[in-house]
Amino acid sequence: MLKSQCLESHIEVMKNFIANGKIELLIDPRQMRQALANILINAIEAMPQGGELWVGTEKTADALRIVIKDSGIGIHLKDIPQIFDPFFSRKRDHTGLGLSITQGIVANHKGKLRVISEVNVGTEFIIELPLN
Repeated sequence: MLKSQCLESHIEVMKNFIANGKIELLIDPRQMRQALANILINAIEAMPQGGELWVGTEKTADALRIVIKDSGIGIHLKDIPQIFDPFFSRKRDHTGLGLSITQGIVANHKGKLRVISEVNVGTEFIIELPLN
């Protein structure tokens, strides 16, 4: 989806997707694509000097977990409670709507969105969507 941006930014992408069995989710593919794109674009922007981006899925007893992790600049601990607020952004020339929209999409799919981040280490977003 964002392969050319990763190549231009010298970002190595590592994927680890579950491959066993059929998984059924009740999702709107366009909305979910938008939610994932918002997180991936943020990850790419967090690594202006290049880095590593991990994308994977895991299946739990009742959910599909999508994990997106970068080796970027990270998010300050004091900012984490606000990153899903509309119009909150520490980035110049950004609207601050991407993660707010993403959280809304995940919530509309009865899912959960969590973030773990450490400055100068990276950020991990975890989306959990209920299995059908």
